[in-house]
Amino acid sequence: MEAWVEILVKAPDLEIVEVRGQVRRSGEGDRTDIAPDLQPVLGARVGPGIKKIIRGLIADGPLVETLAILLDECCNGVILSFTRDVLVLAPQDRAGEKAFFSNMVRANPRLYKSCAALSADSPLMADLNLEKC
Repeated sequence: MEAWVEILVKAPDLEIVEVRGQVRRSGEGDRTDIAPDLQPVLGARVGPGIKKIIRGLIADGPLVETLAILLDECCNGVILSFTRDVLVLAPQDRAGEKAFFSNMVRANPRLYKSCAALSADSPLMADLNLEKC
């Protein structure tokens, strides 16, 4: 499958104000118009619970899981773009780096599992215990 999705958010609420995408190739046939499937996410706010919100808003269908993954990635990109300036401040030593990222995720749990570096099996998250947050 070859597909793309793009969202436009309005700051400071991070409300999704525009969404578009296209399926260029699919095992499901030649259906390329996914605009109706994407429109229900308009007005949703990128933040805690967005993955569950997306799955609750998009209609059932053969491409639903693919669309949900693409929309999740868009939202992760939005979240990470707002944290980029913070990430460059991370210490260069391994112990300091680990503590820095653990503290960052404790302060903002929605970052957890938002990228490979902050995934459950990442060495940076090895000592993280979100239950103590």
